[in-house]
Amino acid sequence: MWIQEVSPGGGAVSTGASGRFRGEISKDGSTITYTLSYSGLEGTVAQAHIYFAQRNVAGPIVVFLCRTTQSVTAPTCPQAGTVTGTLTAANLTIMAAGQGISEAGSTAADDATIKRAAQLAAEAAQPSEDLRGSVEYKRDLVRVLTARALRKALERAGAGR
Repeated sequence: MWIQEVSPGGGAVSTGASGRFRGEISKDGSTITYTLSYSGLEGTVAQAHIYFAQRNVAGPIVVFLCRTTQSVTAPTCPQAGTVTGTLTAANLTIMAAGQGISEAGSTAADDATIKRAAQLAAEAAQPSEDLRGSVEYKRDLVRVLTARALRKALERAGAGR
């Protein structure tokens, strides 16, 4: 039986699902190679992730292990089975920075970092298609506006952007 510590609605969730995660940190600490296996989930699999928070609190997602939406940072989740991958600093979500998690020694907010953050925000967006635009258009809009907002925030903070 699987017990999820915190559900979005609050309280524990009990299911007949089972799962196993095994991760190995490289000697230099730059990568984590992992295998995630699971089965018996009652709903549709959308993602597997690691969040960062104190016990019994749902914190922000800092890294995705797999996703069912198109992603450059995580493999595709099967409905049941095994996912393998290697995590690096490039896999960290934009929310990781807010938790003080970043690539070792990296504090620069260069253009590549801003583009990466904007891409992650676009991937995390879950817009619906309607008369105002397609899902692809809305995700691109999230990407563009996130990059603009980050550049403006850095400029206002005196980072010279």
